Amino acid sequence: MRFTSRATPPTPAVLTALVLAFALPGLFNHDPWKAFDVISIELIQQMHRTGQWLVPQLAGEAWLQTSPLYLWVGLLFAKFGLALSVPLHAMVRLASLLCLGIACVNLYRSAARSAIRPADAPTSASAAVVLLIGCVGLMVHAHEAISDLASLAAMSVGFAALSRGAERPVRRGLLCAIALAACFLGGGVVPALGLSAAIVARSFFAPDAHDAAQRRFAFIALLIGCALAAAWPVLLIVQTPIAFSLWSSHTFQSTHTFASSLSYFLQVSVWFLWPAWPLALWLLWLRRGQWLTPGLVAPLVALVVMTLTLILRGAHEDIDLLALIAPVVLLAAQAVPHVRRGAAAALDWFGVTTFTLCAALVWLGYIAMLTGWPVKIAYNFAKIAPGFTYQFALGPALIAATLTIVWLLFALRLPPAPTRSVVRWAAGIALLWGCVALLWMPWVEHQRSYRQVAMQLGTLVTAQRTCIDAHSVGAPQRAALSYHAGLPLRTQQTEPCLYRLDQTHPQRRQALAPSPWILVSELSRAGDKNEHFRLYRRQP
Repeated sequence: MRFTSRATPPTPAVLTALVLAFALPGLFNHDPWKAFDVISIELIQQMHRTGQWLVPQLAGEAWLQTSPLYLWVGLLFAKFGLALSVPLHAMVRLASLLCLGIACVNLYRSAARSAIRPADAPTSASAAVVLLIGCVGLMVHAHEAISDLASLAAMSVGFAALSRGAERPVRRGLLCAIALAACFLGGGVVPALGLSAAIVARSFFAPDAHDAAQRRFAFIALLIGCALAAAWPVLLIVQTPIAFSLWSSHTFQSTHTFASSLSYFLQVSVWFLWPAWPLALWLLWLRRGQWLTPGLVAPLVALVVMTLTLILRGAHEDIDLLALIAPVVLLAAQAVPHVRRGAAAALDWFGVTTFTLCAALVWLGYIAMLTGWPVKIAYNFAKIAPGFTYQFALGPALIAATLTIVWLLFALRLPPAPTRSVVRWAAGIALLWGCVALLWMPWVEHQRSYRQVAMQLGTLVTAQRTCIDAHSVGAPQRAALSYHAGLPLRTQQTEPCLYRLDQTHPQRRQALAPSPWILVSELSRAGDKNEHFRLYRRQP
């Protein structure tokens, strides 16, 4: 492979178009999804209804397992959208788009400043953006209301400020302090510790750590950042000590063993951080013995500290790894200009082949749902979603066709360049997600939405203001039923409830009704083989 005179990195306009092609499809056109998406949206709805922004509430009960920053931003978008009669869940996800945009801009800047050679800056900067949207773990979560997206954005801002902290120590120190507080309020202690460790390592252990301006920057960032981050827990202690106790127990107590957490982390990170992590490892090998250089020490230390903290604390949700994307991408972006051409060609071939085949299968499934041919594929789709009938819509089909044509141009005409493999990978991610979100979304919604079940339950509950005993119902299900129908589900009752809702496995649906309850109805989502709801009414 030879790089031609046109072997230049993508322009900011091309990068922006690529990010939007990835981010916009599937962001607004679906109901809240299980599990984190619907929980965040329900928490924001409760904030809007009650005016209580300090303590998040799920179906009327305190919920301190979700960091508040994303909820506050989403609440602002929700209030604006409701004034325009836009569904709350659609407006809330604008906060996800904002977080992704902030991460892209600041990783671009930080990677440009951290490049190994000044001539590599444009390539590394562009690579950071495409590696971010190309991370497999971000493909779905970027289109949901996920609170940890705020920590990803905050980490990116912190790295951008840290990369030039000595130039304007006060101004950039304040910016980094805000980013540090946002890390804590957006994702908890893990990203906050990671960014704090990066600040210390960059300002006190790098070769230029003797610079007084760099140390002034560090003191401002750490002191003010910690003070800002502590404001919310302090308010919890003062106003609602019980809520603070719930938050601290969830934040600082691990419920998993070290071995299980390590095993989970290794299994998930392999695909979640792909393809950035192999490039990051290549950079560490390439620059062995130079790990304390300014552009390398900050993301490396942050990555190590966050990884160890996640494992010790107990990481058993893939969203816990979202903040890790920022340092991994920064390391990987520095490696892109120096990857061997054979390795780059292998990633390029794998990406083009995989995404072309996957897109073809998505289109084949769409044709089967729409026309009934091929018969076997159409039958399988109908079997998974009983009762679903596909209604043709011209707009989504045209947009998906446009994405496919653009992908073919990327696959066939993009000239050889250091960034070509990662650009085509990111374009393939945008193609695959865009086609699924545009062509398959009605079919997916038919199975995943709780709207119909919630509405049916709402019509069966005759006493509108009574509580519903739902201690056996999972948190995502309670959030969905409360969001769609306003059902007053309770897991802790101070008085007897008139109704009781049980969530069971379909194989147990013939169980006898417990006394003193009488069975009112049994419900489930279309094609759901794992969840079944039974509504009981207390006998008079």
